[in-house]
Amino acid sequence: MRVRELTCLGRLARAQMRTSWPRLIVAALSLVLATAFVTVAFLASALLRQAAIKVVSLDDGRANVIVQASGAGIDAASITAITDLPDVAQAAGDLTGSLRIVGEDSIDTHRFVPANNDPFARYTLIAGRPPSQPGEIAISTAHAARYQAPIGSQLTVQLPVVNSADVSPQDSALGGAYTNCDADDCTLQLRLSVVGQVASAPPLVGSYDRVVVSPADIDAWVDAGILAASADRILALAANPEAAIAEINEVFGPQLHAQTTAQAASYSLHFVTAQSQVVSTVVAIFAALSLLVAAMVVANTSSVLIHQRIRIIGQLRCIGAVGEQLRIIVLFEALITALVCGI
Repeated sequence: MRVRELTCLGRLARAQMRTSWPRLIVAALSLVLATAFVTVAFLASALLRQAAIKVVSLDDGRANVIVQASGAGIDAASITAITDLPDVAQAAGDLTGSLRIVGEDSIDTHRFVPANNDPFARYTLIAGRPPSQPGEIAISTAHAARYQAPIGSQLTVQLPVVNSADVSPQDSALGGAYTNCDADDCTLQLRLSVVGQVASAPPLVGSYDRVVVSPADIDAWVDAGILAASADRILALAANPEAAIAEINEVFGPQLHAQTTAQAASYSLHFVTAQSQVVSTVVAIFAALSLLVAAMVVANTSSVLIHQRIRIIGQLRCIGAVGEQLRIIVLFEALITALVCGI
């Protein structure tokens, strides 16, 4: 008996929808928009995060394993030991430092990276070649335009000195460099030849447009005491990243920690943005607002339709319909509209 009653109420609700469908258009459109916003809110977090991780991973070259130290830097012996592991195909120490480019009217600080071999190159070469000999540098096209330094020209750069006592004022190994000391700030100044131009770093990677220096210069700076004799991290290439990571973490214990480039990029993204869910949270707020607006529009439309059906409702009450049955008719109508528009 209850099933027959609900069937009759459903038919009555569908009949009323057929006669009043133009009035439901506004409510239907609001539900469609709300559904679209909710769908975007669910998809935006994963899609935007994956895109940002890929952008940040550009700074790792083609490496698929990143090894970082829990405390100080990584020495050459650790780099050699990781390179010799069976599951690691190639590995190289990676270093990021800062130098100052001396312009005509300013001295600007920029990050430098070493000219690694192809799997671990943290830059895209546009013209010329990567620096390979002492006294060479590759700069971005923006740097070339700013400092009027095309390929073949020279740039004056300054390096902060870690231990100025170990650096002689004139050191032939550093290309005739000399040290300037102002209070506790000592810098090594030298001339570098521009041999190549590289692409600028993506904005998410950092606000500094990096330059590329030769490994020979880095070794000379380390030997002279200008730079610390350790790498920031190790970039590695493995056929099976998971096996390589497990082997590195097992062999080196708490001293070194290995992870995939995606995991390292995710951490860097969180560190750079301070809150990696900001974008998805904003989208979710807009989705909630759209649902609220849609609910208000649907409620208003339903209220208008009910008031326009007072005569029909009165006739149904006269033949014995109770309040629960009338509510079922209205809710059934709203359910059909929501399902159709949601799909």
